[in-house]
Amino acid sequence: MGKNTIYIIKDSRAEELINDNDVDGFRNYIAEESYLSVESMDFDSEEEQKGFLAGFFHGCDERAPAGKVVLIEGIEYYKPFIDIINE
Repeated sequence: MGKNTIYIIKDSRAEELINDNDVDGFRNYIAEESYLSVESMDFDSEEEQKGFLAGFFHGCDERAPAGKVVLIEGIEYYKPFIDIINE
Protein backbone atom coordinates (compact mmCIF):
# COMPACT_ATOMS: atom_id res chain seq x y z
CA MET A 1 0.00 0.00 0.00
CA GLY A 2 1.33 3.45 -0.96
CA LYS A 3 1.62 6.60 1.03
CA ASN A 4 -1.19 9.13 1.22
CA THR A 5 0.46 12.48 0.52
CA ILE A 6 -0.94 15.94 1.10
CA TYR A 7 0.58 19.35 0.32
CA ILE A 8 -0.14 22.27 2.63
CA ILE A 9 0.12 25.87 1.42
CA LYS A 10 -0.55 28.66 3.91
CA ASP A 11 -1.16 31.54 1.52
CA SER A 12 -4.46 33.31 0.78
CA ARG A 13 -3.62 34.14 -2.84
CA ALA A 14 -2.62 30.53 -3.61
CA GLU A 15 -5.85 29.36 -1.97
CA GLU A 16 -7.86 31.72 -4.16
CA LEU A 17 -6.13 30.56 -7.36
CA ILE A 18 -6.69 26.90 -6.52
CA ASN A 19 -10.34 27.47 -5.59
CA ASP A 20 -10.81 29.30 -8.93
CA ASN A 21 -9.09 26.39 -10.74
CA ASP A 22 -6.64 28.93 -12.22
CA VAL A 23 -3.77 26.59 -13.09
CA ASP A 24 -1.86 29.16 -15.17
CA GLY A 25 -2.29 31.83 -12.51
CA PHE A 26 -1.04 29.39 -9.88
CA ARG A 27 1.99 28.50 -12.03
CA ASN A 28 2.83 32.21 -12.42
CA TYR A 29 2.28 32.90 -8.72
CA ILE A 30 4.55 30.03 -7.68
CA ALA A 31 7.24 31.34 -10.06
CA GLU A 32 6.95 34.89 -8.64
CA GLU A 33 6.71 34.02 -4.95
CA SER A 34 10.04 32.42 -4.16
CA TYR A 35 9.28 32.60 -0.44
CA LEU A 36 6.04 30.60 -0.75
CA SER A 37 6.25 27.59 1.52
CA VAL A 38 4.74 24.27 0.54
CA GLU A 39 4.87 21.50 3.13
CA SER A 40 4.22 17.89 2.19
CA MET A 41 3.17 15.18 4.58
CA ASP A 42 2.87 11.44 4.08
CA PHE A 43 0.39 9.26 5.93
CA ASP A 44 0.34 5.48 6.16
CA SER A 45 -3.42 5.25 5.79
CA GLU A 46 -6.37 7.23 4.50
CA GLU A 47 -7.87 7.16 8.01
CA GLU A 48 -4.72 8.75 9.46
CA GLN A 49 -4.83 11.40 6.73
CA LYS A 50 -8.51 12.17 7.37
CA GLY A 51 -7.88 12.47 11.10
CA PHE A 52 -5.07 14.97 10.52
CA LEU A 53 -7.20 17.02 8.13
CA ALA A 54 -10.13 17.12 10.56
CA GLY A 55 -7.84 18.57 13.21
CA PHE A 56 -6.07 20.88 10.76
CA PHE A 57 -9.28 22.63 9.76
CA HIS A 58 -10.92 22.49 13.19
CA GLY A 59 -12.49 25.84 13.96
CA CYS A 60 -12.33 27.14 10.39
CA ASP A 61 -15.53 28.63 9.00
CA GLU A 62 -16.34 26.86 5.71
CA ARG A 63 -17.96 30.02 4.36
CA ALA A 64 -14.78 32.10 4.57
CA PRO A 65 -11.30 31.60 3.09
CA ALA A 66 -9.03 29.79 5.52
CA GLY A 67 -5.77 31.36 4.34
CA LYS A 68 -4.49 27.86 3.76
CA VAL A 69 -5.17 25.09 1.32
CA VAL A 70 -4.50 21.37 1.36
CA LEU A 71 -3.89 19.54 -1.90
CA ILE A 72 -4.57 15.83 -1.64
CA GLU A 73 -2.69 13.50 -3.93
CA GLY A 74 -5.03 11.20 -5.80
CA ILE A 75 -7.79 13.79 -6.24
CA GLU A 76 -7.88 14.68 -9.93
CA TYR A 77 -8.82 18.34 -9.34
CA TYR A 78 -5.55 18.93 -7.45
CA LYS A 79 -3.28 17.03 -9.88
CA PRO A 80 -2.25 20.02 -12.07
CA PHE A 81 -1.41 22.08 -8.97
CA ILE A 82 0.62 19.26 -7.41
CA ASP A 83 2.45 18.77 -10.71
CA ILE A 84 3.43 22.47 -10.68
CA ILE A 85 4.70 22.20 -7.11
CA ASN A 86 6.79 19.15 -8.03
CA GLU A 87 8.32 20.69 -11.19
